[in-house]
Amino acid sequence: MQDHVLLIEGSAEFMNLARAYLQANGFLVTSVNSGADGLRAAFGQRLSAILLDLALPDMDGFTFLGQLKGDPATHALPVLVVTAYSDPEYRVRSSEMGAAGFLSKPFSGGDLVAEVGRILNEARHP
Repeated sequence: MQDHVLLIEGSAEFMNLARAYLQANGFLVTSVNSGADGLRAAFGQRLSAILLDLALPDMDGFTFLGQLKGDPATHALPVLVVTAYSDPEYRVRSSEMGAAGFLSKPFSGGDLVAEVGRILNEARHP
C-alpha cells in the first residue's frame, strides 16, 4: 500500500519542492498551506505521516501539533517538522510535543525522503 503523506507548508516554493521529491519516491501527497486545512485533512483522511512547517499563515505549527497530538484519533500519527527556524529551541520543543523528527530548510531531496522513511519505519516498528 502506498504511504499517504500530508504536507502542511506555508511556502509555495518549499511545498512544490517537497511534493516533487516525495511523489518521485512513491508517496501519495496531499498538500495544504494552512493549519486549519491541515487539521481537517488529518482528521478526515487516512494518513501515514505529516510534514509540518512551523510558520503557517493562520496558526503556528506548535498549535497544530498540540491539537493533533492531543486527540486520541491522531496522537500516534508521526510528524516530521520541516522548518526554516534553526534555533535548537524549536527542535527541542518539537520533540517534547511529540514530533518524530525535525528537518531544517533548506534540505536536500535525499534528506527529506530519508527522514520520512525513518519516521514511518519507527511508527511501524516501535
